[in-house]
Amino acid sequence: MTSNKNSSMDVLAEITAQNVFRPSPPLPTPATAARISANTTTLPPTEVEEKKTGRKPRKRDTEKKFKERNITRFEDKNGDFSYRVQIRKRVDGNQKSLTKTFRYLSNAKSWRNEQLKDIEANGFPIQIVTETTISDVIDDRLDRGKTLGRSALQVLNSIKADEFGKTKVSTLTQQELYDYADLLASGERTPQTVAGYMTHLARTLNWAKDRGALIPIEVVNLAMRTLWEDEVLARSEERERRPELCELNKILTAISENTRQKIPVAILVVFAIYSARRLSEICSLSDLPPAKSLTMV
Repeated sequence: MTSNKNSSMDVLAEITAQNVFRPSPPLPTPATAARISANTTTLPPTEVEEKKTGRKPRKRDTEKKFKERNITRFEDKNGDFSYRVQIRKRVDGNQKSLTKTFRYLSNAKSWRNEQLKDIEANGFPIQIVTETTISDVIDDRLDRGKTLGRSALQVLNSIKADEFGKTKVSTLTQQELYDYADLLASGERTPQTVAGYMTHLARTLNWAKDRGALIPIEVVNLAMRTLWEDEVLARSEERERRPELCELNKILTAISENTRQKIPVAILVVFAIYSARRLSEICSLSDLPPAKSLTMV
């Protein structure tokens, strides 16, 4: 009996040493559950993913992605947006592009729609840039065109010698023409004189355009119209009186004393005053050169 008891006690001691019978943990009470929840921090999904994979997850754009045909949106460091319109098309095997940036999306859309409509009707605009300058056009007119009067020659040679004469005619803009007229007016030239300069220049550009030069002539015409409207150019003032006899005498005396003067201008002036005839009629009565040549003197 004693041996059985001792044997049983030995078995129980061995089981206890192996910690087979562990006490069950007590069930959490509501107060204990609240305390556990307060001490436990739940990681956000992104941090859990980073902890599992060892790398930061890809940033997800919560904002709706911007989608607009031919328009790209850019954000600057201040958080403001700008919108760049880019229309691309392959022409004759070469990639061509129209690009312009706007501050507001509505303006970008309007410009895009106008360009697409124009391309559909007229084809993709191709700007051809040549090395021909305003000076080249003036030289060409002086070489091939009709003989110009002394005043026109003086004006065109002055434009050709100016820095403005180096401007390429194929890329000529309205603003460049307007600025040149302002430059002429900033000196001692009157609006009437500036009008003479710009008129001779516009006629020369039109002359070159008719002979195949690549000139945006609509830009020239628009610039001339705005210059007249803004009164940068002005017509010659009408004379309200006739010269007095003493003034006329000084003019005719100076002409008569000019040894280089071949045509008897003084006689013609006096005859014209008293006969009231046109210049062509007076020339037809004598052996004088045609009236056209007299206007050049």
